[in-house]
Amino acid sequence: MNLQNIAELCGIILGDGSLHKTCNRITIIGSCEDKYYFLNRVVPLFKKTFGNVNLKINKNKIKNSYNITLENKKVFDIFVKKFGMNRGSKNNTEIPSFIIRNPALVAPFLRGLFDTDGSIKFSKQTKKIHYYPRIQLGFRDSQFAHQVGALLKSLDFNFGKWRDKNDRGYGQNPAEMIFYHVSGKENCIRWMELIKPANSVHVTKYLFWRKYGHYVPRSTLKERLYYLDNPETVV
Repeated sequence: MNLQNIAELCGIILGDGSLHKTCNRITIIGSCEDKYYFLNRVVPLFKKTFGNVNLKINKNKIKNSYNITLENKKVFDIFVKKFGMNRGSKNNTEIPSFIIRNPALVAPFLRGLFDTDGSIKFSKQTKKIHYYPRIQLGFRDSQFAHQVGALLKSLDFNFGKWRDKNDRGYGQNPAEMIFYHVSGKENCIRWMELIKPANSVHVTKYLFWRKYGHYVPRSTLKERLYYLDNPETVV
């Protein structure tokens, strides 16, 4: 079994996924633009790791999102019983110890986590264009959040850390949020080269910025793909 694939899948599940409390069901949730990532990365990664398992992709028209579901006891037990992931609520979750103990698994884990629950942002700073990059990860204040910070340190990333109010719709949980920023051109390039994100939503933002020196706020994945193939259309 390829542990790097398992580590990335753990990151995906701990990002925007869940292990059902009572059923042997794995669910991963993403935006409409994540459909390409689901089809071209997540589904193939599961099949490459576990064989021809039956994953279903469904659109939630009410929430305007896509869900991947996998109901397979053998696969479910691998994550829960073999690698120690918690089923049900992620409030008290931790990064699996096999990832923390093995430096070679840190980047794949962060890839899965960033692809599903991270973002790349660009600010103006002192210019009129959005040119300054920031990799962002944010989690409820928890053991898991602090473990992510430790992984960033283990890879020698320069990053900022701050706390903020819980304003992301986590119900009555009073925990604050902990945010991590990996900021600046050199740090962003190193992140993309070392972590190697696979979600085209993030990758196209990065490629657009690298090619044109700035980012267009609120651009769609479809628009970025077009601009990358047709540079003469970029203003």
